[in-house]
Amino acid sequence: MYERMGRIAIYTGGLGIAYIALERVPILKGSVPAFIVLWILLVLSEGVKGDDLRTLLVWVGIALAVVLLPWGSTPLRGVATAATVGMGLIINAGRTGKGRLINGMGIALLLWGISILHELADVRDALLYAGAAFLGAYMIAEYAKSHKWGPRADASIIPIGLLGGFIGLYVDFNGRLMRGYPSLAFYGKWASLAGALVVAAVWAYSTIPEGHPEKTIKEGSLSKGIPSPREEVVREFILSGRKAGLISYIAHYGRDALSTRKDLERVLSKIDDYREARIPKLMPPWLKRAYARREVERRRKIVEEILEEIDLLVKGGQ
Repeated sequence: MYERMGRIAIYTGGLGIAYIALERVPILKGSVPAFIVLWILLVLSEGVKGDDLRTLLVWVGIALAVVLLPWGSTPLRGVATAATVGMGLIINAGRTGKGRLINGMGIALLLWGISILHELADVRDALLYAGAAFLGAYMIAEYAKSHKWGPRADASIIPIGLLGGFIGLYVDFNGRLMRGYPSLAFYGKWASLAGALVVAAVWAYSTIPEGHPEKTIKEGSLSKGIPSPREEVVREFILSGRKAGLISYIAHYGRDALSTRKDLERVLSKIDDYREARIPKLMPPWLKRAYARREVERRRKIVEEILEEIDLLVKGGQ
C-alpha cells in the first residue's frame, strides 16, 4: 500500500513540474492536457489488482497522452500514435498467451506508422511489405508453436520479414524511386532482387536443424533433485537427449521392482518414444535458449516421473 501511495505521490509531483515547465516552453505549450490524462491513468493503474490490467492502463495512458500532444499536423500525430501502440504491443507481448501474434501486430503497426512519414514516402512499400511479411510470419509461428515444425517457423520469422522488405523495395524502385531517381532505378531493382535472393538462401539454410543446442544450458543445474548414483546417465539424457545409458540403467534398476516384462517395457517406452525438437541453425539466440530450456524441462519430467514410479515400487516391495 505504501509503495503505491509513494508512486502516486511521484506521479503527482511529476505532473506539477510538467505544468510549470511546459507552459514556459513555447514548442510544448498546450501539452498539459496530455500529461493530466497520463496522470489519471497512472493513478488508476495503482488502484487495480493484477499486473496485466495495471500494465494495460499504463500503456493506454501513454497512447492517449501521445494523441493529445500538440503535434501540429495530423500525419505526425498518426505516426507517433501508431509507433507508441506498436511498441506497447511488442514490449508487452510476452504477457499474453499469444506472444508471437501480438509481436507481429506490434511490428506491423510500428512499420506502418513509420511509413506515414513524408520523409520516407519513397520507400513506403518496403516498410509496408516488411510489416505485412512479419505479421504473416508471426501468425504462422503462433499457429505452429504446438506442432513439430514450430522451431522452423520461429527461425523463419526474420528471413520472411526481410524478404518482404526487399520485395517492397523492388516495388518502390519500380515506382516512386524510379520517378525520383531514374539513374539509380536499374541498379536499385537488381540490388533488391540480389538482396531477396541472399535472404531466401539464408532462410533455406535456417531451416536445417543443428545438433544439441541444449548445451547452452548450464550442466550444474541439470541434476537438481536427482539422486547422485543416477546423476551421470540422467545428466546425459537431460543434456543431450541420448537415451541408451538411461535405458540400460532403468532396465537394470527396475527389473526387480516391476513385476512383469510388460510393465518394464511400458516404463522404458516413455524414454524410447521421446523425440527432441530439432532446433534450426539460424534460430535467434533468445528463441534457441527458450527451446533448449523447454526440452531440458521436458526430459527432466520424463526421468523424474519414471524414477519416482520405480522408487515407489521398490519401497513397496521391501
